Amino acid sequence: MTDFDINIKDTPSVKPRFEPGPKSRFGEPAALLVFLLICLFISQKNFLVFHLSIEVTVITLAACTAVFTFMTSAIAPDHFLSIIGTSSIFISIINIAHTFAYKGMNIFGNTGANLPTQLWIALKIVDTTSFFIAAYYLKKNINVKIALTFLGLLTLTLLVSIFGFATFPACYDEASGLTFFKIAAEYCFIFILSGCIFLIHKQKKAISEIVFSLIIFSLTFKILSSLSFTLYRDVYGIMNALGHYFHLLSYYFTFKAIVETNLKFPFNAMFYELSNMFYELSKTNEILIKEAKEKKDAEEKLFASETKLRSLFDNMTNPMLFHEAIFDEGSKVIDSYIVDLNPAFENVFGVKKGEVAGKTLKQSIPALFNEELDLISILGIVITSGEDTQFEYYSSDMGKWFFISVFCTTANYAATIFNDITHQKKIEDMLSESQRFFKSTFNSLGSAVSIIDEKGMLISANNSWRNLSRQEAFFHNP
Repeated sequence: MTDFDINIKDTPSVKPRFEPGPKSRFGEPAALLVFLLICLFISQKNFLVFHLSIEVTVITLAACTAVFTFMTSAIAPDHFLSIIGTSSIFISIINIAHTFAYKGMNIFGNTGANLPTQLWIALKIVDTTSFFIAAYYLKKNINVKIALTFLGLLTLTLLVSIFGFATFPACYDEASGLTFFKIAAEYCFIFILSGCIFLIHKQKKAISEIVFSLIIFSLTFKILSSLSFTLYRDVYGIMNALGHYFHLLSYYFTFKAIVETNLKFPFNAMFYELSNMFYELSKTNEILIKEAKEKKDAEEKLFASETKLRSLFDNMTNPMLFHEAIFDEGSKVIDSYIVDLNPAFENVFGVKKGEVAGKTLKQSIPALFNEELDLISILGIVITSGEDTQFEYYSSDMGKWFFISVFCTTANYAATIFNDITHQKKIEDMLSESQRFFKSTFNSLGSAVSIIDEKGMLISANNSWRNLSRQEAFFHNP
């Protein structure tokens, strides 16, 4: 065996725990924290610059996620991350429009806060849908191209409904703030994203632990973002700013899950998938080995049972015959094939199994089908009724008496056992003859003899005793 050979049988079935990379140090979290603190400072001075900084960062993260996913799809063909990652390009497009339409940017004119809020809801619809599809089909087969085509058409439809036909529901009213539709939509997103967390947690073994953790973090911050965006009244207020922080963090963790898995350490991810497949293969192999062992044990027990039955069959002193019924067109038994017979049968009837096996009973053993014994008719009754039968038979050719038992074994098959009772019949005949001789001698005696039991009751009396009894009765009763 070489260093690369794998013996599945000897490999323990332990769930692989390969992760897509080494543990992060404090540098990256520290840089993120500094960036958020800077954004917090900017939000206090100029909310538009703060919003622009957050959204540009999110757009960059989403676009990079989409590009990295597309570039590494050949070496890391994971449809779960492919759907999430590639769909980020549609989110980037809507997010760009949302950034340009934000109140105060005036790129689309002085549209107020409704247009950017509508674009935000459109963004969340595409984002939530992509995560739901990926989570639902985590362990199922799905055509990624079809899923992405659907998300692309959904994005186009939402943009056309907002910019083209203006049919998208209003989401912000300058007088009253957030509309009912906007708040209801955010709670729907919270519900669906919570469902995604449940689905992914239920199927967590399908992905590595680090990807699972990062995606759960991303979904959690998406939920917090939607919750924050139901509580603000002023588009420049603190809850709006907090919602954007959560929005940024959600895309940061999605970016981490995609890039660290597919770009920085793609072979670790592939190795994880291969190890996971090998683990499942090992478990399947264990089941097959167990089933093979159980089958072997069952076969050994069956063989032992058959050996015992064969030994009993071969060594029993009574002749025994197995035969299969032959039917005519009217389902009447007209003959039978000899299936098996034991050595005792060979000795008694003078036939050899090798000469008669597979042949018909009439052809091979005519002694069992003659005027004295019609075993075929009896076999037909047993096969048809399913009830056993026993009878006595005297073979004049052999000068022997047999007690014969015929019974069904399986459909159309029967067994016949011959018990030689010739000696028993001779004893019965001798006993009958002895009884006749005793009775004749007893009645021939000249003396009156009677036999009584211990209670004085008359059991038997000879002819002389009976005659004497009749004479005494005459004298006493003239």
